[in-house]
Amino acid sequence: MIGEILKWKKKNYKRFQLLKGDILIARTGNSIGVNYLVKEDLDSVFNNGLIRLRVNSKSNYLFLNMIITSKIFERHIQSIAYGTSTQPNMQINSLLSYEFVLPPFTIQKRFEDFSMTIVEKQKTNQYQIETLTKTREALLPKLMRGEIRVKGFKK
Repeated sequence: MIGEILKWKKKNYKRFQLLKGDILIARTGNSIGVNYLVKEDLDSVFNNGLIRLRVNSKSNYLFLNMIITSKIFERHIQSIAYGTSTQPNMQINSLLSYEFVLPPFTIQKRFEDFSMTIVEKQKTNQYQIETLTKTREALLPKLMRGEIRVKGFKK
């Protein structure tokens, strides 16, 4: 019995695990339409408050992400959201009704090659921001207490 449960959990974990290239879209509440591109495989799964889009071999996740983050797509999301004024909701079939032109894969691949330099720069910038924030948080209290002096700075 326990073995069967573990097999079921492992199978479902693999089914719902977030992988590089997955695009998550919030489908309920005030964050409806907010999206996130998964940039690396995660030891996480998604829940029913999200819609996960995973591309097939005919499309490129960076190209699809560009479409999903466009103002036109945002307006589409707003047009298909329904529910009470306190809890908007979106059905996946309504989301998938969005039509767009998918260029040949070779053009999508060229777009990916161009976009990857931007994505890598974003990752580098984010790492630098985190490093600088940690450094500031460590140094600022010491500077305020007078434990550290800055050369060339006069009172």
